[in-house]
Amino acid sequence: MFSSILNFLNQNLGAITLFVGFFAVGLYIYQKREHKREIAGLILEEIRYAEKHIKIARERNNIFLLTNKLLPTNSWYSNIHLFVNDFKETDRDSISDFYSKVIFLDRLIDKIAEVKLSGLQSTAATISPTIVPPVGVTPATPIAPAPAPVPVVVQQFQLNAEIMLKDIADKVELLYNTPAADKLRDLSERKWYWL
Repeated sequence: MFSSILNFLNQNLGAITLFVGFFAVGLYIYQKREHKREIAGLILEEIRYAEKHIKIARERNNIFLLTNKLLPTNSWYSNIHLFVNDFKETDRDSISDFYSKVIFLDRLIDKIAEVKLSGLQSTAATISPTIVPPVGVTPATPIAPAPAPVPVVVQQFQLNAEIMLKDIADKVELLYNTPAADKLRDLSERKWYWL
């Protein structure tokens, strides 16, 4: 029985090689489509998440929470090449524009948080506890005067950054219910057997 299987394989070596080659190419195409489908879903989720936080901020007069990142991950710029044939230039441009504005908003939010945190740290340094010696005992060292308050430059930077943040947040065009997002949705839901 074993020798008859070996004889069959030896006689049909070309057909078996062809079958294995087709199988390998099919597996490669399947993995490539699956990867593209997963990335489309991930990009759609990133857009949805960022838009959710932008809508919340717009309801609060463009006041963003400093603890939330709008785009914790960025899958668009590293995978845009996968969607060149699926999107028109206008759709790619609108998604790229959305991502660039949201990335800039994230940077501004980070800078504002840093400035506020440094202001808190310098304020905490000015409010250091004073040790009061017991009655009748003179202190060995003189008490130092309180440090100067936080400079006005920090407050001016914070004001300018918040104005810029509000201005850019108003210019972000929401994408989740647009044709570009619909194409991403279609790609993310496409099954392997769909042509």
